[in-house]
Amino acid sequence: MLGRECEASLWLIVAAAAGLAGLAPQVISTLFDHGAYDSTDTPLLSLTLRTYLLCLPAAALSGLLTRVRQARGDYRRPALAALISLPVNLGLDLVLLPRIGVPGAGIATAVALTVQVMVLLGGLKTLGLRAPISLGRLPRLVLPGAAAAGAAGGLSYVTGTEMLALHPWLSLLLAILAGVIAALLVCRLLLPEELKLLRGRGANLLGSKKVIL
Repeated sequence: MLGRECEASLWLIVAAAAGLAGLAPQVISTLFDHGAYDSTDTPLLSLTLRTYLLCLPAAALSGLLTRVRQARGDYRRPALAALISLPVNLGLDLVLLPRIGVPGAGIATAVALTVQVMVLLGGLKTLGLRAPISLGRLPRLVLPGAAAAGAAGGLSYVTGTEMLALHPWLSLLLAILAGVIAALLVCRLLLPEELKLLRGRGANLLGSKKVIL
């Protein structure tokens, strides 16, 4: 069950991050390219956004593994993971920020979170758990993300700057929709069980909201 949960979370986060990375310049331009904003800053902001998107998969897995360990009564390993990742993050900030600027902070955070995940993965057998993700399945888990990035970025490129200038929000929404559809189609072909699991989560969430209302 842990493996299925991790895989479902990973493919969804990777797909969302990859799609947004492909649309980073368009997102930045649509949201901020007005008023006192200088459009020459778009490349730097786009790169910064993309580096922070690198953090999402590791952040999702770290949170899930931490909750699993705590549910098994293991609080020591999550604390150790946090203690190890903190100096890694600070050290890389000191090295990267003076050299490449703000994007360096995103890279430092992504590396620190990856280290945290590696620490949390260690010793799972002592809790009666197996490795949650098989290396052989990683290509299947990232392909929906590649499809999302390709479809969203491709549609954005095809519509061109004229469409973006005239109807920026419509252009952005169409590109996002294309990325979502592409990711879901690839997931349906390669990861049908994970897609079913996410549908079940959504149904349970909607059901709980109806009960509250």
